[in-house]
Amino acid sequence: MDLVPAGRCRRIPAEPDRPRRRPGTRGPHRLSPARRHPSPCPRGHVGPSPPHPRVRPCCRKARRGGAVNELSPRPPAPIPLPISFEAFFEKEQRTFLTYAASRLRDRRDAEEAALEAGRRIHGKWERILAHANPTALAYQILAGVVKDFYRKAARQATYEHTVAVPPDCAYLQELRHHEELDLAMDELEATAPKQAQCVRLHFLADLAYEQVAERLGITTGAAKTNTSLGVQRLRELMDHPHREGDG
Repeated sequence: MDLVPAGRCRRIPAEPDRPRRRPGTRGPHRLSPARRHPSPCPRGHVGPSPPHPRVRPCCRKARRGGAVNELSPRPPAPIPLPISFEAFFEKEQRTFLTYAASRLRDRRDAEEAALEAGRRIHGKWERILAHANPTALAYQILAGVVKDFYRKAARQATYEHTVAVPPDCAYLQELRHHEELDLAMDELEATAPKQAQCVRLHFLADLAYEQVAERLGITTGAAKTNTSLGVQRLRELMDHPHREGDG
């Protein structure tokens, strides 16, 4: 063997009988440590392994590696409204009228409030259909109309002229036994409006808890809880009424 001077190198000739492996074509392992399962590639396969399907986590907590509670309560999926406004108003008109009458007591005022709410909903119908929960938005408009009904009537009283005999108010004598309940509902409406709405829709409008949750944009469990707390609070207010001027 000849000596090679320092600073130089000598290439060793390749053996003709030994197969040469192409660079970058390393064969697959029998058991990949990253996948922890046997590779689907055959033993003599050379090249990239086929991609494995990846399952996307269903929530942020799962993507972070935490546990996922599949039984956790979730708000019900909103039911899509019909494209026609007439079909929607015909379906919800009775509930609109019952809800308005429970707060205004006068059927004529309740009818006027329900029609005014329908007019506003009709003007915003396309926007309501594009909302995440269109039914809850429609009932939110109704609640706003009922709340502002008498204030609006007081503002317009200056510009209105009576053209007929004032209606008889004898029906108020028939409702005198409900005065304590009305006062308690007014106080509950001022302190906990969501509980008052749940009580009105469940007991007065005769809606199930699922329907109450859909119309208020909450879960069924929240509707049950608010209704129970509202009834309990009404009983306390009626048993121990608080009047203005009391110490």
